[in-house]
Amino acid sequence: MSPANIVLVVMDTARADAFEPFGAPGGSTPVVADMARRGAASVAFAPACWTVPSHAGLFSGLAYRAAGFGHPAATHDDYRAAGDRLEHRWLPCVLRRGGYATAGASANMWISDWGGWDRGFDEWVQVTSGRALHGEGVPLRGRLGWYRQALEARVDDGQSEMEGVYRRWLAGLRPGRPFFWFFNLVECHSPYLPPKPFNPLGPWGRVRAADEALRYLNFDAIWKGLCSSTDAPGSAVARMRALYRSAVTMMDSWVGRLLEALDEAGVLDDTVVVVTSDHGENLGENGLVGHGFSLDDRLLRVPAVALGTRSPLPAPAPSLCDVPGWLADAAGVEGHPWSVGDGQVAAAAFDAPAGPDDPRCAEAVRTWGLGEDALRRLSISFACATDGRMKLIWRDGSEELVDLRADPLEASPRPVSAADEERWADRLPLARRALRRAADESVPGVVATEVAPRDAANVEAMEAQMKLLGYL
Repeated sequence: MSPANIVLVVMDTARADAFEPFGAPGGSTPVVADMARRGAASVAFAPACWTVPSHAGLFSGLAYRAAGFGHPAATHDDYRAAGDRLEHRWLPCVLRRGGYATAGASANMWISDWGGWDRGFDEWVQVTSGRALHGEGVPLRGRLGWYRQALEARVDDGQSEMEGVYRRWLAGLRPGRPFFWFFNLVECHSPYLPPKPFNPLGPWGRVRAADEALRYLNFDAIWKGLCSSTDAPGSAVARMRALYRSAVTMMDSWVGRLLEALDEAGVLDDTVVVVTSDHGENLGENGLVGHGFSLDDRLLRVPAVALGTRSPLPAPAPSLCDVPGWLADAAGVEGHPWSVGDGQVAAAAFDAPAGPDDPRCAEAVRTWGLGEDALRRLSISFACATDGRMKLIWRDGSEELVDLRADPLEASPRPVSAADEERWADRLPLARRALRRAADESVPGVVATEVAPRDAANVEAMEAQMKLLGYL
């Protein structure tokens, strides 16, 4: 009997509590809710708070430091070289060697052929947003186009083009050969501007949200906010939160159309479809907007919902690094290289982009008008381990603990006390072992360098997408 088809959908930046199975109001994500009822649903923990290292765990089954994917300042060429060393356990490579037809599509420029994410795919499609250019140095015409698009609310961040991609793939299916498809959708990533009918704001509200995106969701504003707290007023954050939820609902609708298309093609019953995310998002909690410089649960808890299997990831704290083995087992792939953990403790880590002695860190903090606390936050790497009830954090050579039930927003980490040692006597040893693994092989902080350009058009497209997502 041939293995099942596999479809892996990553809703980039989608936190678990944006979905009905994990606490969102009824009607928020009806498709994913139905998948959970008919299949399996788990909260999974991301191994990092941003795209590249989490995808490395998702594709290799390894914690990202062990995989060689680390600090935010590495280049796409660095990521390509790291992935080349992992072909023996890289998800699409393993499946292709096992006879699968493989195809991938991404709307995120971090997950692109530039960084080697096309590795193992027979076909790779890079989808770009149709949004107008914006930001510093953009001509007036571009800025006016940005506001006009917000007013009209017709432009998405690639999901319409992605729908055409999977319909083309369905038309070209080869009978008798299993397929693996991967999608990365960025609709709920900043700047949080979904089109109609999913945008809940009126015309003036849409223009105002677009202006707030320019002010508070650019690179400087996001990084400054992550080192202290966002400058965005409460009304702006409330709009961002509403638009984020609507964008998740829009992606849920996209998954519904994908399932209908698979069913119409007669292959849904032979396919394992998984919806997950690479990390979450802070939406005003503790004054934070975006993702980075934190390993709080808004960033680490992501959905893992599967149709085509009733076996969930192991509870209570599975990792995204368990997903390749879970997928392969559910699909009946034999001889794969991955294992699935016991789900007792999940670990995550963050590597600072530069060390505290790097003058460029100090200059950035001075430019932002911040102090020593911000410099420390910008320049210190750290790691955590959690069982979903408590979180143990290693930072700057010391341990801190958060009781997630008493302090769900993780506002007050504290040193581990004798009472904590007694209360968590059965959990702390597991957390410490996981934390040591996550904290090992820390990548020294470096400052970003430019990727060697392949051609001017690609550079321009990549930079435009990075600016749109708040990375430049």
